Amino acid sequence: MAALTLVRNEKFWNDYLAHNTVYIFPDLTGVNRYRGFTQTATRTVEGNRPQTIFVIHVSKDLLEQGQTEMVAANIVHELSHSAYRSNQIGQAMQKFDTDLAGLLVDHPQIAALRSSATDPAALRNVHLSRIRQMLYEVTGYGEEEIFVHLQQLTHQPSMTVNTTTIRGSDFILQQVELFMRRLRRIGMPVGILNRVFASIQRQAMDLYDRRIAMSPAGSPERKNLELSKEQAALIFQMALSESATPPDNKPEMKHDPEKGSHNVRRYATLSGSELIGALTGGVAPGY
Repeated sequence: MAALTLVRNEKFWNDYLAHNTVYIFPDLTGVNRYRGFTQTATRTVEGNRPQTIFVIHVSKDLLEQGQTEMVAANIVHELSHSAYRSNQIGQAMQKFDTDLAGLLVDHPQIAALRSSATDPAALRNVHLSRIRQMLYEVTGYGEEEIFVHLQQLTHQPSMTVNTTTIRGSDFILQQVELFMRRLRRIGMPVGILNRVFASIQRQAMDLYDRRIAMSPAGSPERKNLELSKEQAALIFQMALSESATPPDNKPEMKHDPEKGSHNVRRYATLSGSELIGALTGGVAPGY
């Protein structure tokens, strides 16, 4: 895979893939709201030691379209998820998301969707899983997404948004700001949220330092990584400042996998109509 070669050209990721169990597959479902996703499992190896396995799925559509640079950026994005130490907000919100999903799944409008099902109990479990995922994506999901988008900056190509070409760095800035806004909307105490942001920034810069340290001294690769680290730090600070102000109806970019581009949509919360639409078989909102 040409995209994987681009990733392996960086010494850090080549070493990371050599010393971790990572499988990368095309996502055969094709058109969906993700360009990739990662599954994690644990197995026992020699000496009764636990070993974590990462399975990365990459959109087959991007592969078939020959978008090599985009696929490489997505692989770095997913690998970075495996390098993130702890999703503090995701863990803190887990019980809330679970309890709220349990209430929503039995709301009359949602329960009505199962009224004629052959196996209402099985369909309820499907609905419950989808609702939990959607709640996670508007709460704890954002913490890791800030981190991984800063890492994929090194491989992010320019993109087409509503027929307009934008630089990769502008796309990363928009995404980081977007996920910062979502974290702010949770309503956590400012002091706690600021500590979470500081932790994300520290981990992001630490990983850049590790990537830089493994690149040959004086090489173009090392210089590019140093520049990317500086740019990532600036993007983080700009997004932090912008996300603290009202969005003023500012549009957000949403990937349109059918067109291989990005569309513009408004900042939104998870609405009832979107929830119903997702549960009745439509594509869930890209949160």
